[in-house]
Amino acid sequence: MIFRNKIILLTLVIIGLICLFCYLYFLGLANMWHVNTDDRPYFITTKPMIVKNIKLPIGTEIRYTKKWFWQDYILKEPLNEEDVESISLHSQHDYIDFLKTKKDVPVDSIGSYKYIEWAGVPVRSIYLSANKKHLVISPDFRKMSEDKKTKFSQIWQNCDKYAKPFGELYISLKNINDWSFNKENILDIYSCSSQTRGETIGAQYHNDKILDTLYQAMLEVKK
Repeated sequence: MIFRNKIILLTLVIIGLICLFCYLYFLGLANMWHVNTDDRPYFITTKPMIVKNIKLPIGTEIRYTKKWFWQDYILKEPLNEEDVESISLHSQHDYIDFLKTKKDVPVDSIGSYKYIEWAGVPVRSIYLSANKKHLVISPDFRKMSEDKKTKFSQIWQNCDKYAKPFGELYISLKNINDWSFNKENILDIYSCSSQTRGETIGAQYHNDKILDTLYQAMLEVKK
């Protein structure tokens, strides 16, 4: 009887190991085939809302941390705000056509589709850096009118002539859950396009000076 129970237990263990191996194998295949695909779950807003203290227009894509492989890729409802990793309005998504397919979105409200704004600058996306230490703001200065330009926006736009008009800004925050233009929460500007603090010994002084000037100009921007 004892021998029989051991055989059954051993069989269950072997079956469990085989199942685990198959799961890891197919998971590896999935990752291999989707190596360049962002498989994080996302939700597209169908009405204006506030996330991370940022006002989001209709048609904003919110990406969340993927916790489980069985999570839905396209979400019908937003998830926990603490799990938000990025908010964006990317050109590859035709949000207007998407919204026209949504029965719960009035047609006249589609006109409110505009852009996300940060420090008075139109931005395409805001997201956490890979190391989760910085917030990255990706601008679109093409959408900025002349009358709204500030000293801050002009320095930002000219950080790298090759990156215009999309030079990204990396900032350090006290509270990483507040992505708004809250000057009291912004500790420092770590990088502006190709200008990065202490990236090389020769360029360190030059870069730091530019970023310090940019930071001071940012403090002068009215909320």
